[in-house]
Amino acid sequence: KWVWVSTLYNDERVIEPKQAGKFTLSFTNGKNFSATTDCNSMGGSFSANDGRITFTDIASTLMFCEGSQETEFMTMLRDASGYHFTSRGELILDLKFDSGSVTFR
Repeated sequence: KWVWVSTLYNDERVIEPKQAGKFTLSFTNGKNFSATTDCNSMGGSFSANDGRITFTDIASTLMFCEGSQETEFMTMLRDASGYHFTSRGELILDLKFDSGSVTFR
């Protein structure tokens, strides 16, 4: 299970979860993923090959939570275009158009 730590955009904006540990990402059977947020759970399909990754068919439970960062998190997954791992064992999702990166531990 990967935990979202931060997102760094190329315009130097940094977004971090307001509630540490609430946003997680898990991969199952080589084609599906599940995630938790500060409000709902979500899941869908993913495809990863040669450093490229795409998340598709994303569906979420529909509870409303005031101040949730869920929309931003879902957008980060939808905008992921690549991935790699750091020497510290972190998962980095690279965002489309070199617009930034998302760090998971």
